Amino acid sequence: MRKCMTLLAALLTAAPACAGQLWTAACQGGNDAQYVQTIDGAGRFSTPNGDGTYTSLLVNQGFYDGKIVCAVTGVNNKDKIGEVCADTNRSAITVLSVDQLEKHTKPQDAAVYCKAVIGIH
Repeated sequence: MRKCMTLLAALLTAAPACAGQLWTAACQGGNDAQYVQTIDGAGRFSTPNGDGTYTSLLVNQGFYDGKIVCAVTGVNNKDKIGEVCADTNRSAITVLSVDQLEKHTKPQDAAVYCKAVIGIH
């Protein structure tokens, strides 16, 4: 019984450790896009307009597995991006189109939008 209680206590204390983590992803190589996501919270995806201004979308987290975090952007954005992800496996910001999102394409299969520096804080 004591062993079970110790295991339960360990699981309960470890579970919320990710909640509130801040993930930042910034494109490299000339693309100035950024994706910022608080785990279990709000996020923002910003892309340059080419004239020194940015379009920023407020996003809602839709996927998280410890290595990839994604957020649904909605269907009314200029790039027709349905979901944006920070993928530590590929060191990239990845995206799924609205069509891919509707077809339930997995975040692991998302297209690379740009190579990125990803920070987890």
